[in-house]
Amino acid sequence: MGTNKVCGDTEVEQLAMTQLTAPISSQDLILDGEKITVYFCDIPGEATEVSAFIRKNAGFLSSKLISATPKRQAEFIAGRLASCAGLEALGIHKHVVASNPDRSPIWPENIAGAISHKTQLAAAAVSRKFNLIGLDLETTFPEKTIQRISRKIINDSEQQRLLASPLLYPVAFTQVFSAKETLYKAIYPYVGRYLGFDTSEVVSIAKDHLMLQLRQDVADVVPCSCLFKVHTLSTAGHILTLAVSATN
Repeated sequence: MGTNKVCGDTEVEQLAMTQLTAPISSQDLILDGEKITVYFCDIPGEATEVSAFIRKNAGFLSSKLISATPKRQAEFIAGRLASCAGLEALGIHKHVVASNPDRSPIWPENIAGAISHKTQLAAAAVSRKFNLIGLDLETTFPEKTIQRISRKIINDSEQQRLLASPLLYPVAFTQVFSAKETLYKAIYPYVGRYLGFDTSEVVSIAKDHLMLQLRQDVADVVPCSCLFKVHTLSTAGHILTLAVSATN
């Protein structure tokens, strides 16, 4: 590949949160001068509410998850409800996103998308304008968890960048973890295999975005090389990371 280029190198404008029909809400973001909408679905917390939620939305449940725990079923359904709302907005009606054998979502033709869930919230984004979309939801990791997993997530150079960032360390670490997950989801349709956290390296970290450098052997197989801007924002008590790219 030639000179590195920035993928999704744009300003983010956070617009008003718009309530649709419970438990779905949406949030518009402006990336590269283009609007992309992230759809959210609340995941019930109480056991009785979870059971009712599953019964009401059983048509969104994958047959592979019939024997899964109610918690896992509710998370899956919420992600599909959020993605369905996104597809409806694109004029694709009553489409339930199926799963590949590796559990990655199967999007309609010429549609890019991503789904994530964490605790009691699921999110999805879909688009015809972008060829790559990655999205991830996290809650700030406690320090004990960071100590346990940090060596698997970041190297020594990245550690120094996190320590020098303007963010509290647990927030910075969570954003990095989430950003790497987001980038992985964005490029997975092109690489089609598991990738470790050393696939990309943090180049810089700021309050509202991170720059990640893809490892060259991975960059060689995706249509957008090497440097990715991953946007970060807080929503509903979660850290949301989002990366998009339009490729030719």
